[in-house]
Amino acid sequence: MDVAYSKEYEKVIDAEKAYELFWEGIIKDYRGFTCPGVGCDAQVTLANAKRERHSMKQRPNFRCYGEHIPSCEHKGKKKVKCLDILVLSSKKRSKKKGLSKIDYQKQSSSGSRQSEYRTIMPIVNKFIDYKKAKLLDQYEILNQGKRLTYYEMFLDLSGEFDYFTKFNRIYYGPARIVKSKDKDDYIIFFKKSLTYKGEKYKPTAYVSKRIIDNSYRNKLWLKELSLLAEEKAPVHVFIYGKAKVHTKDEKSYLNIEICRAKLDLVDIRRDC
Repeated sequence: MDVAYSKEYEKVIDAEKAYELFWEGIIKDYRGFTCPGVGCDAQVTLANAKRERHSMKQRPNFRCYGEHIPSCEHKGKKKVKCLDILVLSSKKRSKKKGLSKIDYQKQSSSGSRQSEYRTIMPIVNKFIDYKKAKLLDQYEILNQGKRLTYYEMFLDLSGEFDYFTKFNRIYYGPARIVKSKDKDDYIIFFKKSLTYKGEKYKPTAYVSKRIIDNSYRNKLWLKELSLLAEEKAPVHVFIYGKAKVHTKDEKSYLNIEICRAKLDLVDIRRDC
């Protein structure tokens, strides 16, 4: 199923949003979902809810294990195109009533709906799916008040650039994680070079202990970074932020600066 109604969150949401809320502790019962169809209470469960991202073989998804009513308008319904929104608010999330089933059906009948995310992991999942299906230019995300296609939002760090936008984007590429020798910091070294104004650069991103401490689930992040550095594991890294060139001792470096200095806006995957 594409979406389901959460009895705890009181809103019709997609599986990626449900997973995000489950790990934040806002949704506690991964089986507490029903069909979003009006009058239909078919039971739905969130598959893979308890698995961490890096250990998943299949992304979070809804599975219906109940019977739809014969007149359920959701049964056999085609997917509705969704506008994804990346929310950067630092305020603590409050539980609010969202769309009722009736309101959801009205929104769906208009041909569009919206999903809000506070981390980039669900968005990266969608990017990977859309890329495989060659649909990057057909789905949009609202980023800092501007609608962009997924093709425009994600920037491959092996490409050529005449300029770097002043707005945040998601930069990505194969990389390796290295622990700093003198500090409890980590450095992300991207493996491929990019060309910026005719010059070759190998991008890096610096993950300080302060960034780790400021991040949600910081203990899990520290454990994962330590393990990846120790294993020298090849990874794909996605960072929401800005690309900037810095000069030191007459040598130029290209660094990807993590937005809000929080790892909530970073996604590291062993396999991509």
